[in-house]
Amino acid sequence: MHTEDEAINEKLCPAAMGSGATERSIMKAGREVDALIEEKVMGHGSRWNFMPSTNIADAWSVVEQLKVSKWEFFAVGRSDNRLGLWFCELGKQFQLSNSEVIAYADTAPLAICLASLKAMEHKEKLAKPETVW
Repeated sequence: MHTEDEAINEKLCPAAMGSGATERSIMKAGREVDALIEEKVMGHGSRWNFMPSTNIADAWSVVEQLKVSKWEFFAVGRSDNRLGLWFCELGKQFQLSNSEVIAYADTAPLAICLASLKAMEHKEKLAKPETVW
C-alpha cells in the first residue's frame, strides 16, 4: 500500500518506487521542469538562462529559495539501493512527522528540482482546508 507521498514520488519519478533497470524519471531535465521550478518555487516567470534541472549552480539557488518557504535541505547524493540514481531529501522546518520529501533522478540537479516540486505540492496540500464529513 502506497502512502500519499509515495504516490506523488511515483508520479514524478517511478524509479523511486521500483528497481527495474529501465525505470527512470518521467519528468526529464529541460525547459518543462525549469519552467515549473520558476513558477512554483522561485515565484517568477521564465528566464532562458535559468536551468536548475541541468545546472547545479541554478539548482542550489532553488535550495536557497526553499529556505524562504521554511524547507530545509537534508541531503543530496547517490542512492545505494536505487540503481545509482541521485536522491534529494528535504524536510519542513519545525515539523517532526509527515514533512519530508525525497526524489530520485539520473542527476543531482534534477533530483533537487523534483524534490522541490514535491515540497511545493506538499505545501499546497497543507494549505487546503480539510473537508470533515
